[in-house]
Amino acid sequence: MNRRDFDELRGERDEAELAGVASALDVSRERGPRADFLARLRADVEGESYQRRARRARAWPSFRRAVPIALAGLLALVAAIGYPASLPTGIDRGLLVASASGFVAYDPATLQERARVTVGAPKPWAMLGPDGNTLVFTFEQFTRVMRVLDIRQPSEFRTVAGLQSPYQFALSKDGARAYVRDGAAIKIVDVGKATVIGAIPTPGVEDSPVYLAPDDHRLFQFTPDGQLIVFDVEDGKEMRRVKVDLTDTPGLSASARLVFSPDGSRVYAVGSEGSPSGMVGVLVLDTASLAVVAEKSLDPNSGPSLSHNSDPLAELDRAIASLGFVAEAKEFGTVTQIALSPDGRTLYAARGAAGEGILLIDTQRLEVIGRMQSTRTVYALQLSPDGNRVFAVASPTGLLGSAQLLAVDARTFGLAATASIRGASADEAALLYKP
Repeated sequence: MNRRDFDELRGERDEAELAGVASALDVSRERGPRADFLARLRADVEGESYQRRARRARAWPSFRRAVPIALAGLLALVAAIGYPASLPTGIDRGLLVASASGFVAYDPATLQERARVTVGAPKPWAMLGPDGNTLVFTFEQFTRVMRVLDIRQPSEFRTVAGLQSPYQFALSKDGARAYVRDGAAIKIVDVGKATVIGAIPTPGVEDSPVYLAPDDHRLFQFTPDGQLIVFDVEDGKEMRRVKVDLTDTPGLSASARLVFSPDGSRVYAVGSEGSPSGMVGVLVLDTASLAVVAEKSLDPNSGPSLSHNSDPLAELDRAIASLGFVAEAKEFGTVTQIALSPDGRTLYAARGAAGEGILLIDTQRLEVIGRMQSTRTVYALQLSPDGNRVFAVASPTGLLGSAQLLAVDARTFGLAATASIRGASADEAALLYKP
């Protein structure tokens, strides 16, 4: 509620009506902002506002008694949103969002906030180790830094020594090593010791996401000019370049995002064919030989809308009150992040600022299944381990809006839950799933 709304309350003359508004604002029993609560709050406040206009002829003396009630309700709202009930210092299983305001764990079923760690990570790149507790992340401080922490004891973090400007990275299967882009090289980090133990020179290669192959020996990186570069992590050098029909604007984005099939035999790449708002290119490569198995140029606007007469992602624009101003690879480009279903049959591609919502692609036929459309820009994607939920991070609809965490049913494409993410922007957050 802003100052203007409160000034309107000061003009009210009906004690019962003010008490009703105060009741709508009384959230002292809530642990924090929830989607259903915010929806009710918005509906109640808007309903009261509408009724006020039709009932203004009331006695002034009742206002003096009602104002403390309204103020109490307003204070309850501020307290509940700004200071949720005490939470454990460590983070248990669930959906994890890293941003400038810290690390927040959400219940994957309801998106209710479960725990919060106030270790800020502006513009993060984050990954969880296979133990589910070791969090490795880079973020922007005065310069970019890399840290390692146990999310059960987040105050005992360690900063990795020997890095200049770390950004995107990949973790080895056992989580013991991190391969991080750092200027004109990929630095090899011993995660346990939080120190650099080697480097792979990469002169002339821009910062962009790096991907570790299932064999744990090769790193893949796309460049804007249409090349897939392969690095040997054991020999510490570039071993191969493969020309691909995926290009993008130098300095803005890598030409594609990459994901491996569940059995590791295939590499799926989704990206630009030259224009961020144009056709989307899909490549399927043999992981071992890097031979092109299949490729297709897709119109991102083809295929049906999966919204069932209403936009499942845009529903939150109507359902949630905006109370303030949130994983990987939030850059300009045709897609900002991709994810593969556990059965390997469906690719999900977040379109970022280049398109609307999420594009679904059939990996067998290389055809567009459909689009989860949204009036909000969707940057980050994460799937539940069983593939039944698609989680996404979407930008606010206005300058004063709130970024949103979304949960969409992967079978019905209906919006299952939402949560406001406070204190960060949608394109500068990392989205992880902690099993």
